[in-house]
Amino acid sequence: MRGALLINKTVGPTSAEVVDSLKPVLCDFLSVTKRDLPALGHTGTLDPFASGLLIVCVGAGTKLSRYLLNETKTYRATAQFGIGNASGDCSDPVTETGDFSRVTLEAASRLAIDFCAREYWQTPPMTSAKKVDGKKLYELARQGIEVDRKPVLCKITNFRITRFELPLVEFEVTVSSGTFIRTLAQDFAKELQSIAILNTLTRTQIGEFRLEQAVTVEQYSKILESSDRNIAEAKKHESWIGFDQILCGLPRVSINERESTWLRQGRQETAKLLAERGKLTLAEDVSLIACFEGEQLVATIRFENDWKIERVF
Repeated sequence: MRGALLINKTVGPTSAEVVDSLKPVLCDFLSVTKRDLPALGHTGTLDPFASGLLIVCVGAGTKLSRYLLNETKTYRATAQFGIGNASGDCSDPVTETGDFSRVTLEAASRLAIDFCAREYWQTPPMTSAKKVDGKKLYELARQGIEVDRKPVLCKITNFRITRFELPLVEFEVTVSSGTFIRTLAQDFAKELQSIAILNTLTRTQIGEFRLEQAVTVEQYSKILESSDRNIAEAKKHESWIGFDQILCGLPRVSINERESTWLRQGRQETAKLLAERGKLTLAEDVSLIACFEGEQLVATIRFENDWKIERVF
């Protein structure tokens, strides 16, 4: 098995615990011990209080996980105005209260549009897994240590209010990789002269993959049982993404057998040759292209001053 599983994470477990819960399921299906189990790894953490789409790469699929980490992500969330805490979510006790009388649907909707139109620099929260000098911020926070964090430029491509019933405000947002939605909610509330925390958070999309395709670990276990230990049959379910389909969100170029051979040999001049033949075109926000021979993923090529082979598969 090499590819990726689309898992619908429930509220409660960590992302790592979800991956761990898959191991005995796959061990039983493949009739192997944990030692012989294909490598597993998720492509972007969801906090325990959050739910939704978690992509778990399997086997050689883990070689593509870094590409999925950089994909845009879409979330549904509920913010509760008038209360606050350090984490910015419902997993911690409320430590402060504030006024939200100036928060209106008109003002919130207008601000949401504004967030999409301007640069948004976000300071990572101390309660995150982001590392500073090799140490995770939440580990430092538990020791009562707060360190300086560099603001990160985040891109918001969609932000809309879906329900407005104060103190609760539901919204949908699509953001660039590395954006913390609980911090976004706090920053959003601050500009509305209030405070807020997230009550709920659900990730609905990562790149081209949607929550509707995903299954829980328990549902996937039943899918494997019904396949009668037939790997080909198990792969037919929409929750399974084959290795060659994982990068479906990238621009792709078709190459012939000879070009494929040159790429597999790591011949860097092949990238320039493909560009000269008009197969590689640079567009706005597109600097990475996937090369396919038929339906088989062969390599990725990146543009950094010039086209170069990034990785061969």
